[in-house]
Amino acid sequence: MNNKELTIIIVTFNSAEIIENCLKSFDISKYEVLVIDNNSSDKTVEVVRNSYKLVEVIENSKNLGFGRANNIGLNQAQTPFALILNPDVQIRDIDIETCLKHLKNNPQIALASPHTLSEESFDNAEKYKTNEIIYCDFVVGGIMFMNLENVKKFGFFDEQFFMFAEDSVICDNSILNGFKNAIFKDAFAIHLGGKSSTKTLKTHFRRFWHLGWSKTKYKQKRKNIFNYIRSTLRICVLYFCEGIFYFLLRNKEKSGQKFAFCFGSFACLIGMKAFDKNNNPRG
Repeated sequence: MNNKELTIIIVTFNSAEIIENCLKSFDISKYEVLVIDNNSSDKTVEVVRNSYKLVEVIENSKNLGFGRANNIGLNQAQTPFALILNPDVQIRDIDIETCLKHLKNNPQIALASPHTLSEESFDNAEKYKTNEIIYCDFVVGGIMFMNLENVKKFGFFDEQFFMFAEDSVICDNSILNGFKNAIFKDAFAIHLGGKSSTKTLKTHFRRFWHLGWSKTKYKQKRKNIFNYIRSTLRICVLYFCEGIFYFLLRNKEKSGQKFAFCFGSFACLIGMKAFDKNNNPRG
């Protein structure tokens, strides 16, 4: 019989260089740990399977993105709590246990996070420590604790999105359904930031395409149709002009970011979905 309280879900995509730092930061024997791999082309799956026998690995045949992949793990979880953890995040057992204690003592909380610090700041973590629970609108998806009994009442991540804004949507849904989101100031995690996967030109373009698409989709959910169309068109024109500017400066990275964001925003505006008919991500 499984008497564990927490399922830790880590979605990977070409994360071989950092996944071990994540898995070494806590005792994997204390929790159910699932690695959901989004069709990595590096040795991510091999690294986990060879060195971490207690970790269950689920291999997707294609890159499903953040929300869809995490939902696979959430639907499989049999524990009362879950932790969505990016592979570039590290968290200690003491901080996990502190977060679980707060969730048990505050059943109105659906989503929560510890105080997330940079690697440089973590050495001085104690100076940031208080006993406060900060109630807030938004909890970052890269390290998100869930009270699954509560979350199941309003649903997991919105699968329309490939990446970006899923955490904003689920946080909104939590509050709309009468629950609270919180940050626990006496628990800590390290976020390396932007290192969840290795970057190529293709993945870099796709990242900014979906950043534009997702921000536009989220805006669509929150604004009236007139303001949504007006602000999206303004952003598209602005980013397109900035893309030309950086192209003339021969800054390929910046120009690519601006054009990708512009194209993703416009694609959402005209009704294009984040995934094609074969469920492959666009961009």
